[in-house]
Amino acid sequence: MNGNLNLEIPRYSKDYLVTPRVAKIWLDTQVRNRPVMQSWVDTLAQFMVDGSWSETGEPIKFDVGGHLIDGQHRLCAIIKSGANMRLDVKVGLSPDAQFWMDSGKGRSNAQTVAMCGYTKSPSVLSATVHYVHNFMALGLTHEALRIPMTKKALVDFLEVHPRLADSVAFSNTMKNKKLVPQAVTAAAHYITMCQDPALAKAFWDTYKNMETSRPHDPALALRNAYTGYDHTKHGGAVILHACKMVFKAWNLYKKGIEVKRLRLGADEEVSLDG
Repeated sequence: MNGNLNLEIPRYSKDYLVTPRVAKIWLDTQVRNRPVMQSWVDTLAQFMVDGSWSETGEPIKFDVGGHLIDGQHRLCAIIKSGANMRLDVKVGLSPDAQFWMDSGKGRSNAQTVAMCGYTKSPSVLSATVHYVHNFMALGLTHEALRIPMTKKALVDFLEVHPRLADSVAFSNTMKNKKLVPQAVTAAAHYITMCQDPALAKAFWDTYKNMETSRPHDPALALRNAYTGYDHTKHGGAVILHACKMVFKAWNLYKKGIEVKRLRLGADEEVSLDG
């Protein structure tokens, strides 16, 4: 396969085995396109390397002049991974078709989760899956929040970890108390329950009910730190701060260390199981 397209046929679709060399040739045909999101290229490349890539039938698209107008991230991922991937290709579209791409109503992660039968709090569950999956792989980092999951990866992870839904159910009991963001609570609840179920249950019971014999209990300090939390605040920095606060409290709790007030230092690093 040399990457040459037949421009004599007005419009056609064809199945191609795309090598890194072909991907480079096709990328060089671009006249205009959106900026490449390198983190998404890296994610797709990893899927291609580990065999978890799944073709959806969405083709690589070229206009009537043979210019690439859709598919640059997949092609960049082929180059980065060094993999040969079989992809559908469509040739002969109007150049203006590029302005209409990605304008349809896509399925959200929450809708994907609901389609799999998880109809209770699917938005919280999908966010929880994302946090748990990426925190386990990358730790409590901005990168973990920034890198997206494909819907297939989300569904696969949920199939392996179905009790994530139980942690979301626990977080639902706290959602009207305006404390730690709900998906953060669910993710942290799940991870801590995996580490030490009995101790985690005691930690979360204290956090929820504010009942403890220890006046400087870390779980109570966490609760106090987030009492009156402003839920109009959003964004990765806010979510990451909340995650670090929860796991700092959890790590102190495991070690039996009491703390009157829970705080994070500037750029303080916190581990999931410190």
